[in-house]
Amino acid sequence: MVDILCAVSLLFNAPLEEIADATVTPNPAKAPWYFLGLQELVHYSALFGGVIAPTLFVLVLVAIPYVDTNPKGAGVWCHASRRLALAGFTVLIVVVAALTIIGTFFRGADWKWVMPW
Repeated sequence: MVDILCAVSLLFNAPLEEIADATVTPNPAKAPWYFLGLQELVHYSALFGGVIAPTLFVLVLVAIPYVDTNPKGAGVWCHASRRLALAGFTVLIVVVAALTIIGTFFRGADWKWVMPW
């Protein structure tokens, strides 16, 4: 797998922009792709996207070991007690992916809606 990645990196140039200039801010100033979902949430509400949602996310991650104490957990994907956990995780992944796609392709100057085509 690493060989394939190295071969692809030799064949295609990275999509780099010009050298950074501290006096000019691009419009829109977008976060890296892995933070675009959070930036999209902050666009709608600074309190919810910047404070409440990240805090709830961390609290849920901390609570997982205390809530899901099923000893049959390893490898039992279709077990009835796992359906809620799988549904919650699926919803989380879909929402994060949707917000990231919206922030990447559907936001233009001044963070307004644009069509990617």
